[in-house]
Amino acid sequence: MMMIHRHHVLSMLFCLTLAILPAVADDSSIDPSATISDQVLEGVVTGIRGMVQIRQSEDEPWVKAQNGMKLSQGAEFRTGPRSSVQFRIPPDQIITLDRLGTVKLINAIAQNNKIKTDLGMSYGRTRYDIRKAGFEHESTIRSPSATLAVRGTRVGIQDGAMGFYAWSTQSRAQLYNKLSRQNLTFGEDTHVDSQGGAADNMQRQGTVYAGDDRSRDGDETFLDNTRPGDAANLYGSGGNNLTGNRAVSTNFEFGDNQANQFTGDLRFELFWDTYYGGDLTLTVLDPENYNSAVTPGPGNVPFPNATTELGDNFAADMTIGDAVNDYGGAGVTEVVNFTGTYPQAHVIGITNVYNGDYLSQNYTINIYQRDNSSEDFTQIGTFYDDVDDYKTNLHTVVITNGNEVSVSETVGVIDNISNLVTSN
Repeated sequence: MMMIHRHHVLSMLFCLTLAILPAVADDSSIDPSATISDQVLEGVVTGIRGMVQIRQSEDEPWVKAQNGMKLSQGAEFRTGPRSSVQFRIPPDQIITLDRLGTVKLINAIAQNNKIKTDLGMSYGRTRYDIRKAGFEHESTIRSPSATLAVRGTRVGIQDGAMGFYAWSTQSRAQLYNKLSRQNLTFGEDTHVDSQGGAADNMQRQGTVYAGDDRSRDGDETFLDNTRPGDAANLYGSGGNNLTGNRAVSTNFEFGDNQANQFTGDLRFELFWDTYYGGDLTLTVLDPENYNSAVTPGPGNVPFPNATTELGDNFAADMTIGDAVNDYGGAGVTEVVNFTGTYPQAHVIGITNVYNGDYLSQNYTINIYQRDNSSEDFTQIGTFYDDVDDYKTNLHTVVITNGNEVSVSETVGVIDNISNLVTSN
């Protein structure tokens, strides 16, 4: 059976030192006045990280992929470890293949003022983003275990030996499970997978968070865990929360962050997966004075009323939680939104709190921006990195002109989330 989840898992994110694959995305509305002539659409490579190969057809040899390469119908990619590739199908489609995967452009056509795209993925993880261009879309990502149907949204799918996992962060999508022959429609900030069954989902939905657990014994903590079986109740619900005054030492000077803010919405998304199970926690600090924690953590249970003021003029509108992944090859998404206004600069801590033998956890981070006059988010950056077990990576993130982003080299790696802050 399939399991469907809604992640109020929104803890905050940001980091990275490696590649930025700028892309744009999101939930499109159809413009009746928009027109496109009937044609076969040609793709183009727009971003490469690590080892990526391409072949234009099954009869041609694999060659090293390069930015700007044109893609014909039947073109296929494969990626190595810590690698990814992004390609664009005009006018408004962005496809990203993550590490250790293959994806094939079966066809992409414009017909009767509608754009139809068909992708095949033998294994790996593929993300599909649609920018608002006004056209109706009928797009499909096919994998050995499932078929994901897309109509103007932002979705992704992963498939491998342990089953499939599909997600949608900003709209609705449809999925057909080839093994169980089930059709399922799922919506914003949800995912479906081939693991577990309906009883598991009902147990999660029927559990009520009972508050801070730092005075509980082990049995009490176990009973209050709303995610039983998810790698472990690592720190309990709300354990080791970041509260009180903070101070982080870095070499960066931001000036008056109160004066450097933008109107609109800013959205951070974190995605990670592992075959060993893992738990990541993200913390965002006020870069002006380093004494305001925007997000608490770590913890495996949603934090009610977790919105925290950042300075005097802006706040993060968020639902906080923490997701744990223990089923092989699946993934977890966490999100935080700044609504109305958001600061220019951020200090981000990404902590690997999984108590296991796996020493490093990789992840993907995406940033989106939306003007107050727009209904749609625009993706302004994608970042990749990994963090060792019981370590926290610190990075600075600066938004410029409201729609561009820069990320620093690592400004620090510390031993434990509790060492991230010091009392004034």
